[in-house]
Amino acid sequence: MTNRRRLFLVGLAVLLCSGSALGEEGLDDSAGGLLKVCKGSIEGSGDTFRNGYCVGFVRAAWASTEFWQPAVPDTGGRICIPAGVTLGQLIRVVVKHFEDHPEILHKDAYFSTILALGIAFPCEHPKPKKGGPR
Repeated sequence: MTNRRRLFLVGLAVLLCSGSALGEEGLDDSAGGLLKVCKGSIEGSGDTFRNGYCVGFVRAAWASTEFWQPAVPDTGGRICIPAGVTLGQLIRVVVKHFEDHPEILHKDAYFSTILALGIAFPCEHPKPKKGGPR
């Protein structure tokens, strides 16, 4: 068995086990479920598992944007998180977005997190000069 295949199987096992752990903890994969967990993490009222779930989830979403964005043409929808922004700040951004938009709480947590980060940290595009080239 190749190392790549072993790594895939280990990752799959972890994913399957984490799904059952989420069910046991009463968590779901909606934006509302993530909001509940991350609010507890920010307030310091969450337990270790829930705090880790929030931190890991937001960090994974952030990391995934760094992975897939270079492969996608830049059409103005990229996410540019400035250097120095902390994971704690990103969690607060996600929580605020979810609180400000209760209409998305039933939607998928991953895509809602990506949306929140994209709205908060859009890439700057140079504005065209008036008058155009001469």
